[in-house]
Amino acid sequence: MADWGLALHDHDSHDHDVRRVGRHAHVLAEGPVWEPIRDRALWVDIDGRQVWAATWPALNPTLAWESDRKVCAILPSEDGGMLVVESDRLVHVDAGGVVQGERVVPLAEGRRFNDATCDPRGRLVLGTLSGDGARADESLFRLDEAGRLCTLRVGLSLSNGIAFSEDGSTMYHVDTLRNRVDILDDDGHGVSVRGSFDVTDGYPDGIAVDAGGDIWVAVWGGAAVRRYRPDGSVRETRTLPARHVSSVAFVGPERDRLLVTSATVDLAEPQAQDGGVFLLDPGVRGLPVVAWAPVTL
Repeated sequence: MADWGLALHDHDSHDHDVRRVGRHAHVLAEGPVWEPIRDRALWVDIDGRQVWAATWPALNPTLAWESDRKVCAILPSEDGGMLVVESDRLVHVDAGGVVQGERVVPLAEGRRFNDATCDPRGRLVLGTLSGDGARADESLFRLDEAGRLCTLRVGLSLSNGIAFSEDGSTMYHVDTLRNRVDILDDDGHGVSVRGSFDVTDGYPDGIAVDAGGDIWVAVWGGAAVRRYRPDGSVRETRTLPARHVSSVAFVGPERDRLLVTSATVDLAEPQAQDGGVFLLDPGVRGLPVVAWAPVTL
């Protein structure tokens, strides 16, 4: 169970309980996701090269996967397994933990994959970042039904959180170093920019969309999760006890809890709660989880 609890205040001055999940301080926890078939939450520690799992309701985290590469994202698969997105490799692991397929994707030196999700058709969508400074030429890809990696966007500063509206026609995509969440029309083949909204007092990182259409944004360096209306206005802010808040996901059988990851990376003197994973009551439910539809890698 959680090892502590803390009462916090949001933008509208309502009290909310936040509790820590486990005791581990992650280097770069990211990419939380709910896995309905096993009633568990998954997330990665990118620099720790690990996948972590926590089964509902106890949420006692355990290691689920380790790699010799950075592990950038984890997605449940329709076959009961999972798709592991590593720095330059995609790995399909079945329900028994056996590798069913993998693909190494050549990327430019210093570049790796970053955040990823599935679109409403179960296709992988993922982006890149550069570890040696902002190049403003990062990309967003989609892995189609034929196993082809198709380019959706280029010229990004740092491709980060990706989420979809309930009907799948709108994609929200974070361009972190431009402090922006882009709003994209997605016709299932390509995307076009419809608009954007700015995120201040920190950098936007991982995101999630709730059943009412609001966008929840993890604010790196801002010790907060901020909830935006579809028009980009702020509805509320939830304060967290960790400074580098990295990502969010709706979890639990009813998808009525928000799991929030954080990191110790780039902090000269990490404090006690930095790098923790936290659970809070958002007061709303998230959208159903779309699992990856396996293709030949």
